[in-house]
Amino acid sequence: MTLSTDLHSSFHSSSSHINHFSNTPQGTHELGFFNPGNPNKIYLGIWFKNIPFQNIVWVANGGNPMNDSSAILKLDSSSNLVLTQNNMTIWSTKYAKEAQNPVVQLLDSGNLVIRDQNGANPLTYLWQSFDYPSNTMVAGMKIGWDLKRNFSIRFFAWKCDNDPTPGDLYWGVVLYPYPDICMMKGTSKCLRVGPWNGLSFSGRPDMKLNPVYHYEFVSNKDEVYYRWTLKHFRNAFTRCLFYLQNLEKHQREMELDEPKRPGVFTKKDSVEASTSSSCSTNAMTISLPAR
Repeated sequence: MTLSTDLHSSFHSSSSHINHFSNTPQGTHELGFFNPGNPNKIYLGIWFKNIPFQNIVWVANGGNPMNDSSAILKLDSSSNLVLTQNNMTIWSTKYAKEAQNPVVQLLDSGNLVIRDQNGANPLTYLWQSFDYPSNTMVAGMKIGWDLKRNFSIRFFAWKCDNDPTPGDLYWGVVLYPYPDICMMKGTSKCLRVGPWNGLSFSGRPDMKLNPVYHYEFVSNKDEVYYRWTLKHFRNAFTRCLFYLQNLEKHQREMELDEPKRPGVFTKKDSVEASTSSSCSTNAMTISLPAR
């Protein structure tokens, strides 16, 4: 496998190829190639570093795996990231505006971004992986709508634990009549979290003020989204998974790299979701961070 350079230090379209994974500046996440059990199906992904179990948080080519180790990831002349194998494009980013000096960075949040190094605002991204989630929501990620682009940010369940192909069910925000996070199968609502009441979702009364999580729901003319962030624990491993498995429970996991403090929980818990008849063949479950 070949990556086009150390992504956290940025690279340009003229960069040479080197053979190693890319880490975030503080070493929280890693970008590289992985297989979830089948050596003939290889994917480009991002995961938490130094966690002793599979913890993939983003997959680029979930529906189009590679079959051997001859893949190359590079930033091309049009400022797009392109993953190729045997001169065939496996996956690529797409956006309308080319940059004068494009660079790629893997941020400590786990967000893979492309930006213009000559741009006035370093937080203005030409493309970011947080806009194209897989089945995992991590701190700082949004679920919702960019209304200016008419673009929905949604989370698709994997078909199974070892197949990151996007399944039929997904979580997203339905805008009408009121913004509501729903589990969907096509245009059918399978499960609702309920509208935001200012403090929590109406269907999640267990969401309350706590020392770990900060919840945020934004609705204005430009965007509608929900996200959660960590208040104090920068080195925490915490994620919310979206599974597509027969009536199987879903786990929200959190582990802290720093010493445990009184009142801080480091455990796994789960919530089983009930589904409507239109989604009865499979169940997808969610546990939004709550305490």
